[in-house]
Amino acid sequence: MDGARENGQKFGKYHLIEKIAVGGMAELYRAKLYGAGGFEKDLAIKKILPNLADDIEFTKMFLDEAMITVTLNHGNIVSVIDFGEVDGQYFLVMEFVDGVDLQMLLQAARERNEPLPPQLACYIAVEVCRGLDYAHRKQGADGKPLQIVHRDISPQNIMLSFEGEVKITDFGIARAASRVSSTQAGIIKGKLAYMSPEQISGSEVDRRTDIYAVGVMMYEMLTNERPFEGSTPQETLAAITTGSPKKPHKLNRRVDKRLSAIVMKALERNPRKRYQTAGELAADLSSFLHRAGLYPEPAELARFVRELLPGARPRIRPPTPPAGPVSRSELKPMVTDVMGTTSQDIPAAGSDSHPLGEAVSFEDLGLGFGFEGPIEPPNSTRPTDPVRPAVDVEQLRAPTIIGQPAAMDAGGEETQHSGQPETRPAAEHAPAAPATLVQERAKEKAASGTSADAAVPDIHAARTLLFKDETAESKDGPRQTAEQSEVGEAVPGEPDAPSA
Repeated sequence: MDGARENGQKFGKYHLIEKIAVGGMAELYRAKLYGAGGFEKDLAIKKILPNLADDIEFTKMFLDEAMITVTLNHGNIVSVIDFGEVDGQYFLVMEFVDGVDLQMLLQAARERNEPLPPQLACYIAVEVCRGLDYAHRKQGADGKPLQIVHRDISPQNIMLSFEGEVKITDFGIARAASRVSSTQAGIIKGKLAYMSPEQISGSEVDRRTDIYAVGVMMYEMLTNERPFEGSTPQETLAAITTGSPKKPHKLNRRVDKRLSAIVMKALERNPRKRYQTAGELAADLSSFLHRAGLYPEPAELARFVRELLPGARPRIRPPTPPAGPVSRSELKPMVTDVMGTTSQDIPAAGSDSHPLGEAVSFEDLGLGFGFEGPIEPPNSTRPTDPVRPAVDVEQLRAPTIIGQPAAMDAGGEETQHSGQPETRPAAEHAPAAPATLVQERAKEKAASGTSADAAVPDIHAARTLLFKDETAESKDGPRQTAEQSEVGEAVPGEPDAPSA
């Protein structure tokens, strides 16, 4: 379970898988971090070049900026995860964005002579502005603004993932990079076109410098041209400080004049005339998209990237599954559930009885029908059982003569039988199911040739079953059992029923 599976090279606790790019300041690698149980995570590691490690001022500047950058946590900013040193080499560990940078997309668009669709150019710019606005407003622990400025917003530092995400990278190391770039003509030539006039003049820079750079990128995305660029660095400097570029809608008829005006405001030479915050620029772009009925989404950008760069392929590979089942010694815990089943009772993953990926049955866990545990009595009760209303015994003792149901009058009252007392209204009677059962038993006996007297013991048995748990006890008199019914007919072997 090491980086050798992808020809990785051990670098501290990380594994360097492949070199992605080399710049004037650092080398960029795709790396992996491995953990227990087959865990692996793709990361990006930026190693500072060895010749710069001896530059004390550069190293201090790099360290200071890295400490600030690690506090940034936003969806449009590449997160910095770790910072360290291995064998005298300083490095940054960042989240790995599987995709391409904006520079690659612009190069492909120029080759096709087709600028980016206006809605996608706006979408990319809005996402960049959201990340910038977050960083510009970031405060320290004391509540004071950290005054974070990227200083190097350019297409090379804008990542576009294959899922349509837009992320700013290299936040916090631009100051250190500028120290190196000042001595390397080739590098400064590529970055010069995105530098603001105040940045070129050496004046103090603030968040509006980053806004100017966003304006330059928007102009390039919409026209396939940079607003200020000469054949030499000197001509480029002169164009930035004194030149006036054409408006985007005059170079690309697909660009709306309202969008063109937004871009030109971001490119104002005077910082006071520009958008003062990245949030304001994002708001104007979003308002334009809404009024134009354009609603770009990440999926649309992802499709465009795949169409324009068909050779670009994801670098991240699916995690390699474990070679075999994970042993119990690696999992360690002995968990006992509420039924008393322990992890030892569960078959190991990948065993013959249960191949890896199959579900384990309840029988294997001791929870199936063959489980030999304490059997609950059928008449047991639990605290969660619903409370049933008590049965009124007097209602079940409704005076009904076997074989001669009581007649009902129009008002629902039972009429009096000869020699019988007046009875209660029908609404007060309990359900007649028990008495009906006795009547049906008597009819069955009669149909089989048994005398009516022979059916009486069955009546006695039924009533005994119904009322065996219900007795009426008087404090002043003797206990009277339910067997002494009020049917008006003596039961053999018992005293006569009391008269009404």
